[in-house]
Amino acid sequence: MQIKYLTYLKSVLFSVLFLTLPFALMEQFIFQEASSTEDKIIFGCVGIILGLIETFLLLIILGHGIKKYSDPNTINLGKYYKKHLRDLIIETFRGMGRIAVGFLLIWPGIKRCIQYYLIPYIVQFDSDYQEGKVDVLEESALLLEGRLSRFAAILCLTQMVMLGIQIASVNFNLFTTPVAWILFYILEVTLQVCVFLMFYKYYLALSNARCGEH
Repeated sequence: MQIKYLTYLKSVLFSVLFLTLPFALMEQFIFQEASSTEDKIIFGCVGIILGLIETFLLLIILGHGIKKYSDPNTINLGKYYKKHLRDLIIETFRGMGRIAVGFLLIWPGIKRCIQYYLIPYIVQFDSDYQEGKVDVLEESALLLEGRLSRFAAILCLTQMVMLGIQIASVNFNLFTTPVAWILFYILEVTLQVCVFLMFYKYYLALSNARCGEH
């Protein structure tokens, strides 16, 4: 089933905004406090933890949106979290462990960062993984085998755009420039939704191509 960006965006945008707004407000507060104190380490660590929590929760909402789009009778969001959140966290940290070891030699770490990018999609959409038949890290690397350079280019481009928006948004404050802050916040969330769907379609094409080879 082909998922249209605008339709998908409409179906998940409210939920994503509801989820991410508290984190955006906390990150705004942390940034302000970190800017006015000499001890920035604690605020930086708190910001990283909040960012990880937000990312995990956001990926599940976006995955549930795709499942709901494909099957209106799919399980509700609470049950979907219960089904996938634990696996997503465990597999992501497994990947991060291997990435950290790879960074000792620099290039292997960078390569693994790219190879493991499909973890959230495999955890949520691969029935073989959910039946315990495949290792998510190996599966992600296999799907990108022979396509790593092209995928890396697409990934770098999207991340640069997202980073540029995040850097630009730092210039605005919710209390002094609320309109600009809100507009950049909505723009960032909208792009996150579209990027997730774009890579889901890419993952689906890779998965179908691999099935066709067997």
